Amino acid sequence: MTRIGRASTASCAAAWGVASLLSWSALGVEPAVAETPVVETPAVEPPPAEKSDDDTVIVRDSEALQDKLADWTGSGFRLWLGFGYGFAAPLEGSPAMQSGYASVGAGWRFTEWLGLMAVFTYGVTREGFNGMRWSGTLEPVLYLGTNFALSVGFGFAGLQGGRADVSADYPYSAYIDDPDRIELETTDAPEVPPPFPSCDGDGMTAVLRASYLFTVGDLFSTGPMITLDGQWTYCADQQFYVRVPVEERDLVPHQWWGQFDAALSWVAAWR
Repeated sequence: MTRIGRASTASCAAAWGVASLLSWSALGVEPAVAETPVVETPAVEPPPAEKSDDDTVIVRDSEALQDKLADWTGSGFRLWLGFGYGFAAPLEGSPAMQSGYASVGAGWRFTEWLGLMAVFTYGVTREGFNGMRWSGTLEPVLYLGTNFALSVGFGFAGLQGGRADVSADYPYSAYIDDPDRIELETTDAPEVPPPFPSCDGDGMTAVLRASYLFTVGDLFSTGPMITLDGQWTYCADQQFYVRVPVEERDLVPHQWWGQFDAALSWVAAWR
């Protein structure tokens, strides 16, 4: 009797629970459900990994580059060697010419900005004048940064050789610049005489150089160089003398030759 009573009581409780859920659903109200509290767990960072020797980053290249640039911008001895080709435009009464040449410069860089160079140039000329051309200049240098340099110089220069287009009957004696204006054996010289068939003389020159050298190492750099120069040469024709009958003396014909030259060369430099 007792077991039957207990079963009856459990059945009644289950039936009441189902009826309650149906009644809440019919009314459109959801029964309250107890919320489970959320417990935030703090994030745990993994322990730092141990660094091995292979993980160490050593910036050796950047440091080496900075040291290399600092060496080139510092004071000290400089030496460069260049090879190039130039075109000379003549002034009135002078022949045109082209030249392949070699040049060497040696000097000292005093500060980050200033230096002084002595430059010697030797070239072989052609196309209008077959011979040799040389110059020596002293040039203050302005350094603009690590790679670019600009210089202006003055010095001596010279020519030796002969024209390629001269004729056999060239009237040498008609082109003498005699300060006493003595009447010579020849007559009627033109106002602007043509250049002598040959020139063996020296004179003066002015030069402007601009270079951009790429730093290759601690002691070596290389790059292009542009050179503009003007040269004035006192030319004398040593193969011909003019006899002046009045004073019975010999005069050597001479002229001033002037050229403006533009040249491009490649330079290798050391420190």
